Amino acid sequence: MKIYTIFCCFLLSSIAAQAQIKIRQSFNDDESIQNPAAFSITIPKDKSASYLVDLGLGYTLPRKDPKGLRTGFLVAEYHRTNLVDAEINNFQAGYKHQWIFSEPKITGLPQNDNQAATYSTFRLNSTLKYRRDQVEGSHGAAATFMFTYFQQGSDQKLWLSSTKFSANGKFHYTLSPEAGVE
Repeated sequence: MKIYTIFCCFLLSSIAAQAQIKIRQSFNDDESIQNPAAFSITIPKDKSASYLVDLGLGYTLPRKDPKGLRTGFLVAEYHRTNLVDAEINNFQAGYKHQWIFSEPKITGLPQNDNQAATYSTFRLNSTLKYRRDQVEGSHGAAATFMFTYFQQGSDQKLWLSSTKFSANGKFHYTLSPEAGVE
């Protein structure tokens, strides 16, 4: 019985960790976020080996804010390849943070199932990271702070930082203006 209890504890903890750990190609842009991590190596008999490593690891920090207005994320990435003309060998690690400044204020409630509640808020997305490039021999810290206004709802004529759908479910547009410092 003790062995089954210990096994169940390990199983449950690994399931909980999977919800917090993400493995991807990169966490830098929207395209790479969708791609899985990649590892490839070729070792021919009479030529030099070729390799490709595109790996990003992310860990979602536990939320201390009960309303979920602040979220944190630790990221680490390693990219290395000699399959292209310019060799790549870099590593970066850092912290990503999203801070919603005020709880979204609902100003209009949906009248039917085809409508969404109307609300607006301000958001700050920030990244602080250390980057080391072995090919160029450079290293240093980098930071990005992007501030945006977010609104959605059926009462809005223009949806900012949100997705707008028509009553039949067809996509119209997404507009996401941001201002910040990098």
